[in-house]
Amino acid sequence: MTCYIVSIKFVNKPAITTQLDIFEAIKKLGTFSIQDQKDQVYILEFKSEFTQVWLEERLKDLAGPAEVFNYTVCRFD
Repeated sequence: MTCYIVSIKFVNKPAITTQLDIFEAIKKLGTFSIQDQKDQVYILEFKSEFTQVWLEERLKDLAGPAEVFNYTVCRFD
């Protein structure tokens, strides 16, 4: 498994149910733990079998055309 640091920043403070739905969808991409959270920004330690490019594409899909959240993915070992 590859380790990543993923930063998720929710835009316009979506409803908590929307945030929970997004985290549920992210769980299907790998395992993660929230390392920090402040002002709608979540820092996740994320482990996945997928490449960084694939992971970024899936996050883009989850954010949708409305861009419910912004994200950054950094690989670390």
